[in-house]
Amino acid sequence: MTASGARRSGPTPDQAAAADPAASAWVNASAGSGKTFVLARRVLRLLRQGVAPGRILCLTFTRAAAAEMAKRVFLELGRWATLPDGELTRLLEDLEGETPDAASLARARRLFAEALETPGGLKIQTIHAFAERVLHRFPFEANVPAHFDVLDDATATELRAKAQGEILVLADSSPDSPLARALDIVAARTGDGGFFALLATVIAQRGQLERWTGERGGLEPALAHLAYLLGADEAGDAAAMRAGLLDATLFPAAEWPPAIEILNSGSAQDQNLGAALAGALAAAAEARRAAFLSVFFTQKEKPRARLMTKTLTAANPALADILAAEQNRLAAAISAIQAQESFEASAALFRLAHGIVARYGELKRAAGMLDYEDLIGAMLALVTRREDAQWVLYKLDGGIDHILVDEAQDTSPAQWAIIAALAEEALSGSGAREVARTIFAVGDGKQSIYSFQGADPEKFDDMRKFFARRSEAAALAWRQVPLTVSFRSGPAVLEAVDRVFAPPQARAGLAAGETPISHTPHRADAPGLVEIWPPEEVVERSKPDHWAAPLDRIDMESPRARLAQRIAATINCWLAKGKMLQARGRVIRPGDILILVRRRNEFVDVLISCLRGLDIPVAGADRLVVQDHIAVMDLMTAGDVALLPEDDLSLATLLKSPLVGLGEEDLLELAAGRKGSLWAELRTRRGEARFARAHERIGALLARADFARPFDFFAALLTGEGQRGRRALTSRLGPEAGDAIDEFLALALRYEQLGAPSLQGFLSWMRGQSREIKRNMDQDAGEIRIMTVHGAKGLEAPIVILPDTCDVPGGRYDGPLLPVPDPARPHGAPALVWLRGDRETQPAAILGAREAVQAAAMAEYRRLLYVAMTRAEDCLYVCGALGGKSTKAAEGSWYEMIENALRPVVAGAAHDLDGAKVARFERGAAKDEQDVITAAPGAGAPPPGSGGLPGWATAAAPPPPPRAARIAPSRFAASEDEAGGRADGQGAGSGAGGGRAQALARGTAIHRLLELLPGLAPGEREGAAARALGALAPGFSETGRGEIAAEVLALFARPELQELFSPASRAEVPLAGRIASEGGREMIVSGQIDRLAIGPDSVLIADYKSDRLVPQRAQEIAPAYIGQLAAYRLLLEKLFPGKAIRAFIVWTAAPSAMEIPAAMLDRAAAAGPGNASGGHSAAIAP
Repeated sequence: MTASGARRSGPTPDQAAAADPAASAWVNASAGSGKTFVLARRVLRLLRQGVAPGRILCLTFTRAAAAEMAKRVFLELGRWATLPDGELTRLLEDLEGETPDAASLARARRLFAEALETPGGLKIQTIHAFAERVLHRFPFEANVPAHFDVLDDATATELRAKAQGEILVLADSSPDSPLARALDIVAARTGDGGFFALLATVIAQRGQLERWTGERGGLEPALAHLAYLLGADEAGDAAAMRAGLLDATLFPAAEWPPAIEILNSGSAQDQNLGAALAGALAAAAEARRAAFLSVFFTQKEKPRARLMTKTLTAANPALADILAAEQNRLAAAISAIQAQESFEASAALFRLAHGIVARYGELKRAAGMLDYEDLIGAMLALVTRREDAQWVLYKLDGGIDHILVDEAQDTSPAQWAIIAALAEEALSGSGAREVARTIFAVGDGKQSIYSFQGADPEKFDDMRKFFARRSEAAALAWRQVPLTVSFRSGPAVLEAVDRVFAPPQARAGLAAGETPISHTPHRADAPGLVEIWPPEEVVERSKPDHWAAPLDRIDMESPRARLAQRIAATINCWLAKGKMLQARGRVIRPGDILILVRRRNEFVDVLISCLRGLDIPVAGADRLVVQDHIAVMDLMTAGDVALLPEDDLSLATLLKSPLVGLGEEDLLELAAGRKGSLWAELRTRRGEARFARAHERIGALLARADFARPFDFFAALLTGEGQRGRRALTSRLGPEAGDAIDEFLALALRYEQLGAPSLQGFLSWMRGQSREIKRNMDQDAGEIRIMTVHGAKGLEAPIVILPDTCDVPGGRYDGPLLPVPDPARPHGAPALVWLRGDRETQPAAILGAREAVQAAAMAEYRRLLYVAMTRAEDCLYVCGALGGKSTKAAEGSWYEMIENALRPVVAGAAHDLDGAKVARFERGAAKDEQDVITAAPGAGAPPPGSGGLPGWATAAAPPPPPRAARIAPSRFAASEDEAGGRADGQGAGSGAGGGRAQALARGTAIHRLLELLPGLAPGEREGAAARALGALAPGFSETGRGEIAAEVLALFARPELQELFSPASRAEVPLAGRIASEGGREMIVSGQIDRLAIGPDSVLIADYKSDRLVPQRAQEIAPAYIGQLAAYRLLLEKLFPGKAIRAFIVWTAAPSAMEIPAAMLDRAAAAGPGNASGGHSAAIAP
């Protein structure tokens, strides 16, 4: 079987054409079609043609992509330097299509050294890295600080906060300034928290604001442009316009009384209108306007659909006409007011933001720093500013002959402008006539999913046309090459993708015009499948939340939580049963599975928890906010304790954390009844063995706090005692804790570089940050990966699960900044407006822009689905969870798109976990036994006696008989959730403190007495109980032990239990047997009966349960418990034919006993795996 990603001996014809540097090329590379392979081969061919490494510029989207590309190029060059002549000749023939001579081989061997020794190296880098290098080379021309540094996120956040604070103080100190008036307007339209959140959002999107104001020549011209687009007046006053609404009325107040009389003569609707008009007539002057508007408009200022009824209108047409005319006049006036209000609010916000952004720029310049947006902005200005551009382009043109752009669909307009400026000189300047120069871009508009970073698929197509025109004008060869052969996905996945995006409405935003989306699998015969699970629906809660349940507790009965449990249980089933991955010819491994979501939310946390609960290796979240990770929170708490050990809450938190490791019982004993602080109590009791180590560790923290730098302090905490702290955190919290710890230590080092370091200062600095790290998830570490689709771009996996499929992006765009394009300049930077209020109260220009943005969001939502589906190599599983009162997936959702497209070709199948019905689409499935046995001899099998292998050597082995499935009694007739743990909160509970421990100890003691005492004569049991409890319950008082003994003896005395607990009964009886299902498959059941009594007419069995919450009725018992007893009864019926099998549950917490009705056991048996039928066998161990 060809493994995913395996390549034929040479490239496809399209790949060869794309990699040929004889022509500039624009390559549309579908997912998995080998674009990195083509890019690397094109660079190699350029080097082979004698192009100096320094004259090649390859721009990639991410540093990881740049590193991967450089790695491929240098690995190949390294091979060339060491391979024998024969192998090198074959490689170069494959690369160039012609046989190299001896001199050519020698040149090939030298390329590795040349590439390494070239000043500046082979330029394979992100556009930000390229811009940084160029700006360092031309700081004067670019007007940037010489020897600048690039801001990290933490420092950038600090500088923005400082700039914001200074501007707000400035505005507050000058009440009559335009800045102060802007502040008043914005503050009046936002809440306390909303004000700062709004400013943070606008400043974070300052690139849009700067591009718009830059194109328009400054802030004020840009605001004039916005007023024009909205139909507002720069000098207007919305408040005055609203106050004068009635000044030009067509329906003066003098005409209202007769109108009221007419309206009151009509129907109830007319009379309501008359009452509203009468209310306006009676209202005071300041309230009259609002009352009058209520006659014609709803509370949201939407015109009423009908004013007068048809009957009254026919009888009084003049009144109907005047009311309609006044409503139209008011609607136009309100629309103008809304436009003016939007303009005034937006202008105030942008004046305030402009001041903050300007101050932020000043602070950066003073510190000699640039952020990433500055790099692109300064680079763009450098290559387009007329007075400097020619000099800079001459210098760059002299150093760059060939430009290659990777992931072109993710390039923003500003980045395209830089590339276009560089390519313009290469394609049409003097360089184009002196030496062969090329431009190469590879991308896929279907995978443009980074609009939040400025990527625009329409710009991708515009640039294709631009480069084609420039190449044609310069008489340079130009090619457009499609790459549609996928070396990643098998035929099942690719056919599903083609079907999903075949309808025009599904293809909108992915492919231009009527062009169909089509893929060709390289592994044409590879087996694979696409499986669609029914979505998890909302179900009625089995019981209300307990009053003491935490408010932020995740509802494990919600559809999302149940979906997470189902996915985890399914994966566990695959791994436990050794399910085959047919395309690989081996069993599934955890590292084969990639779970993709649209966004990180509580579902991801629940899924990770469910997987870890089943001991399945999982890599954790792909992104971590350092300050929010619990390992970092524990470390910061350790710092708090070192600074103030009398802080009881911090100390208690640290004592329970993995860094110290006290148990809940120990902490409760230490804290309860203390006279002073928790630290004082710990010092007092440091002589006790269980508290000595905790005191020693806290003391070590205090000893370091006064003199150690932050990094040294936390490094000692983590690495001391043989890295005990680090190991404790990662073993408890998972491997991703190590990434969070590493970043935390890196931040400690960063803080020490900012000034005089102190532990308290570092903790304060950390709590003011929000540092997110992206974990490296592209390496196969043998763990399940859970990622967003954006984060998985460029990755792949044999099995992909899509659980986030049933909803769509919000039905409207809620801003806060809405781009409003200028119809006269569709390719220019759009104006921005502060989006506020309800959709129905917005000007027409805003409504249109809002709809356009929402349509673009839906197009990107579909492109995101394309990216998600094409990450799968062999198997794709589609599932989801419904929300609210929904009974099906949302219209236009991923789930609906996939289900509708595959409905005609899917077949019903049974889910691997529980046999539930799913829809499955398969291709390339392995032939069954009959197909192999009846293969014709002429089809390739050698005839007998021809010297070939005998027939049995090439025939497939017959399938083995089906193995009996092994199942625990507790999983009989129980769902995965019920079997995986105690159902409905009937478990041991989570009681606090010693109460829980005492309850557990009590239950253990009762369980042991129930095992020991029945073997004794009734008269000996009381004394034996007292002696046994002395050893079993040493923590109980004599009275408490007496109560336990009395309750157990009372249980023995119950008439219906006399036989069960007689001396002839047996304890802990092993039982094993086979249960046949209706389908003929056997299940092996093996368990242990807590109590068994065999009588002349009946057999009594009992199972002991230690649940703290004892059900009052048999109907309240967890189904898993009933199923366990039903399985025992099925086996015992074959061993004891003719005897009644009676089943009991003994609740040790009470203690009490409850007999399970036979009807309940019958129902549980019928609901068992495969529906148990009559063919059973069993045995009891002697």
